[in-house]
Amino acid sequence: MIAELCLATGWTWREVESEMTLPRLEAIGRAWRRHPPASRLLAAYFGYQAPGGASPPPARGDLAELVALAGGIGGGIRGGKG
Repeated sequence: MIAELCLATGWTWREVESEMTLPRLEAIGRAWRRHPPASRLLAAYFGYQAPGGASPPPARGDLAELVALAGGIGGGIRGGKG
């Protein structure tokens, strides 16, 4: 997830880790559903599929799965103010 944000925004890994909160991530997700990043638009246009059949991101609204995944890999999601 951090890599996706870095690729789409140009932020550094450290910027994402130190500044991203759950409300901000949700706001970005809402904005990207309306206006996807150019890399996603191009991939869809050209029918690009990630090598190895990478699994799609969690379904919209599946916050419990996202939190469980973050905890399972030793991470966490901060819930600060957006």
